[in-house]
Amino acid sequence: MYKTKNDLPEGNRKKLIELLNSRLADCIDLQTQAKQAHWNVKGPSFIALHELFDDVAEGVEAHADLIAERAVQLGGVAEGTAMVIAQRSTLNEYPLTIADGKDHVEALSTAIAGFGKAVRKAVDESAELQDTGTADLLTEVSQGIDKWLWFVEAHSQAGRNAMKTITTGELKARCDNEGGLTLVNTLSPEAFEKTKIPGAINVPLESGDFAARVEQAAGGKGKPVVVYCASQQCDSSEKAAKKLEAAGFTAVSRYTGGAAAWQKEAGEVHASQGR
Repeated sequence: MYKTKNDLPEGNRKKLIELLNSRLADCIDLQTQAKQAHWNVKGPSFIALHELFDDVAEGVEAHADLIAERAVQLGGVAEGTAMVIAQRSTLNEYPLTIADGKDHVEALSTAIAGFGKAVRKAVDESAELQDTGTADLLTEVSQGIDKWLWFVEAHSQAGRNAMKTITTGELKARCDNEGGLTLVNTLSPEAFEKTKIPGAINVPLESGDFAARVEQAAGGKGKPVVVYCASQQCDSSEKAAKKLEAAGFTAVSRYTGGAAAWQKEAGEVHASQGR
């Protein structure tokens, strides 16, 4: 330890420095886990999660600076090399083989929550060592971590009964990446001729065997299905999604913008085959 005119007892400062370096290891580990998620996330929510995970990494890096500098202020050495972090971090190892956005949300939110718990404990330990400055700093870190946990968990907290909707960008990504996706136009055959999206099939909502025809086209009720109609003002796709979910489909999404949004944003409307 370095000599300092800080009036906290030396024994307390030594324990505080050890505490801060322990949480520094967790914090830097969490930052790298957020970058791992940022680099490798895939799926229909790629852009939103890719950018969010990078924001988390930047926010956590700022927390690491606060923790490290506090250790130095107390006369210690901030210990933040990769080898030290690997030895000291109390966080679980981040899974390296996951790709889907939902899996990264689960893994990163678990890491964030674990770090938040450790920081809250450190707040109490700092107070017991009569250092309100460190306790206040760690309280600030705790509040920031709670915010990031909120942001990440929001991607998995939609109610089970909430209807899933997707944007034009998400639909394009899913059409490009999911070979088993079934895109269903729910309008009449006549309207379908004016509202075709590349790769879509036509199953009119008013047909008596709507759910059965979609199931046959998709290859099962657990297969991904996206329904759409003419525009955001059209409610046919909403009714169709509800009907499919009531029939037991488990992977139904609604493209709310419809053919009008697709033509405006994607710039293409092609001929498709009805079924």
